[in-house]
Amino acid sequence: MQRFENKRIIVVSCEKELQNTKDRHAIVTKRLLEKYNVKLEVMDWLNITKDILLKTIEKEQEIIVVIRTPWDYVKYYSKFVDWLQELITLQKEYKNIKVYNDPSLMLWNSSKTYFFDIDKWNTGISCVPTELINKQVLEMELNNDILLDKLFTKFNTNKLVIKPAVSAGSFRTYVIAKDNDSNDSNDSNHNSESNDSNDNNDYLVKGNKIFNYLRKWSLEEDKDYLVQPFCEEIVNDGEYSFIYIAEKFHHVIKKSPKRGDFRVQPEFESTIKGIPKETFDNRFYIKIEQLIKKVKEEKSQNHLILYCRVDVLIKDYNNCEMLLGEMELIEPHLYFELMEGEEEVEDVLCVNGSNTSKKKTSLKKVEHDSEELLYYSALLQ
Repeated sequence: MQRFENKRIIVVSCEKELQNTKDRHAIVTKRLLEKYNVKLEVMDWLNITKDILLKTIEKEQEIIVVIRTPWDYVKYYSKFVDWLQELITLQKEYKNIKVYNDPSLMLWNSSKTYFFDIDKWNTGISCVPTELINKQVLEMELNNDILLDKLFTKFNTNKLVIKPAVSAGSFRTYVIAKDNDSNDSNDSNHNSESNDSNDNNDYLVKGNKIFNYLRKWSLEEDKDYLVQPFCEEIVNDGEYSFIYIAEKFHHVIKKSPKRGDFRVQPEFESTIKGIPKETFDNRFYIKIEQLIKKVKEEKSQNHLILYCRVDVLIKDYNNCEMLLGEMELIEPHLYFELMEGEEEVEDVLCVNGSNTSKKKTSLKKVEHDSEELLYYSALLQ
């Protein structure tokens, strides 16, 4: 077995998540030390400074920084951008510091304005149509009703989604209806507890009222917002997430919102389950992999994309048409815990290692060793 005495892995998290995962990371740390003599440390990104990394370099030949769960970055976005910029500089200056994913890629991906780039690249997957609403747009059109009418007309829809360009977990994400037949109780981004039907539209809020809030937030915080047509596929069929590890397909999941909601994150009581790869025609995978390849070509040349989650809505199963909802390259939940069954997959460690033979491992093993898969992928590049 190959050994890596002079490598150190720093797994990047945040304060809250460190407390939630300390027991699991303790097990992973022990396994890596025993099997490969690799040192691993889990740290809050706010505590990872240039001085700390340079002091570590003095002791080790190589540092691998795996940015995994800095889930509070939206709260400290300007600091996070500065931190990524510093990592970009360090990685250029010191060849023995490697960061996954590439911080320049993460910087691009940290704002959902990346949709506009992807649409220009014509990869075969279209993004959900998107309009940027910033301070300048709001200052040019002071009448909410006129601005809303323009947006409804532009997208030829009766419902719009409004969300911050920099956001996570459906923060400040709203759906508004053209007829304003909506539920005031949801203005705080909290939906009512109805379970009758997804058609009851409990998630709808008053557009004029939300745009008043949006003007306030945009002016006070100088933040951009995105407006999109509401896609009924999210409530009728759900959202599908294709997870890639080390640029290779790993697994796919389906996320369905609870009745009366449109949000698919676990904290909103959505239904999430792993589904077989064979559910989808191979043409879906070809298109998704073309997208990943193009993003790598444009934003991460000569740098492994360690993990990627591509969230899509299916428009047409027969013709393999889908809309991109998100391309998560910073800190996505990868849902290893949903992988089920005894299907054999190649261990990422052995696929990337030059001195070891390929071996097989069951998906149930991956459920327990999922974090190690990520670390091994980075270690052996």
